[in-house]
Amino acid sequence: MKACFRALLILSCFLFLAGTAGAQGSWSSCASDLDQMRIAVNEANEAAKDARSARRVLYRADQNFFSCAQVPAINDFLGQGCAEQQVAARTAGMRYSASHDMAREALDALAYAVQSTELSCEFPMAAMIPVLNPDEPTPSPACQSFLRRRQGVPFDALRVVCAGEMSAEECAVCLGDPQ
Repeated sequence: MKACFRALLILSCFLFLAGTAGAQGSWSSCASDLDQMRIAVNEANEAAKDARSARRVLYRADQNFFSCAQVPAINDFLGQGCAEQQVAARTAGMRYSASHDMAREALDALAYAVQSTELSCEFPMAAMIPVLNPDEPTPSPACQSFLRRRQGVPFDALRVVCAGEMSAEECAVCLGDPQ
């Protein structure tokens, strides 16, 4: 009987150690993916800033070209027509197009990093909750808490659960009126 108990105790210790080793591995993977996601966020942020800057340069170059085209006698100092402004506008347009494409690629990489992190951390980060409109007022603290605790829950299910926790008016304000 003692030998059977010892064998059972040793087996349960091995199973416990195997379970904790697996859990450590998953948290390690989660931490690694979070680092990769942080890098992807920084790269997407830089790419978006570059695209914004290129867009501003394009706007100014277009304005210079249109101004020259409207009153060439005043703006044409070298007697070349508006060729210089036109070339500057085209160059700025190509730079903007390239920076826009790079920003899209960085955002695609970020989306992949988020999905990978969701899987390794077993946590839905891109929750299926309503997207807040910046023109609308900030939701109440109760609404924010409700949405934060239910990240990843499908929108239809949120409506059902909301009815059990808040009044119909509060749910309508928090989740929007059903259409």
